[in-house]
Amino acid sequence: MKTEKKQKPTFILSRKLHGPTQPDYLYLYLAGTGGGDVCIHESRLCLAPGDILLFSGALALKTEDSASDSRTDSRLLGFLSERADEHIGPLLFEQNDISRFLFRNSYVYHYEDYLVISAKDDPVPREIIDSMETELAAQRPYRTDMLIHLFCILMTHLVREHGEHCQREIPAPISEEGYRIFTDIINSDFRLTLSHIASSCHIAPSYASRYVRQHTGLSFSALLSGARDYVACLMLTTTPKSIRSIAAQVGYDTPENFVRAFKKKHGVTPSEYRSHGRDAR
Repeated sequence: MKTEKKQKPTFILSRKLHGPTQPDYLYLYLAGTGGGDVCIHESRLCLAPGDILLFSGALALKTEDSASDSRTDSRLLGFLSERADEHIGPLLFEQNDISRFLFRNSYVYHYEDYLVISAKDDPVPREIIDSMETELAAQRPYRTDMLIHLFCILMTHLVREHGEHCQREIPAPISEEGYRIFTDIINSDFRLTLSHIASSCHIAPSYASRYVRQHTGLSFSALLSGARDYVACLMLTTTPKSIRSIAAQVGYDTPENFVRAFKKKHGVTPSEYRSHGRDAR
């Protein structure tokens, strides 16, 4: 008997700071009134009250001692990374530390990355996260819609107020040129090749692959796959276009190849992904 695959929740919110994280989630840790030290990626970070740590679920977060679990005003918010481009897509292409972090972690599975945002004098993130916690506990109609709107407001606020006030220890920034290459791939209807990049950037074709990795931290094939996935997810959730039409638009030869690649990345078919987005409402 075939069992139906359980959908992962879009959001996870916890007051418990110990325990495993999940690699397909992005996490936001809001330090409580006691602040304190945390360990991540073999680095010890001293967080002030109200500071925010954004990190990939591929990294393990540990507090200095188990007593920190009693700090009930600390929060750990997880967001399913595969839905980031669907809900905060415009933020991914802004030129600031937080947007670059979101971009990398939306398109590179298991990317090891983190940012520390100094927000100790900003009450807004805590107010929004508290509202999200209330929504999660209430089980009311349109709960997912409310959570998504609150999360969008939270990330927009962080980008606007703290986008360039970040501490980062793992160097792999995507440059402005990297963003240009990514958008050129989309604007070319996914027909852009390494030869086109070499010609437009006036570099040798043999250097084009290294040039892309230098400016994006990704191989060209990974960048192309991310661009296809970004547009496909956007069209699945915002348009009534058929799977066949979307497959052709994002550069797949056949709908079957598109469905196969999509399911490999997301764990569900494009149709199931679209239905899940509607059901969440």
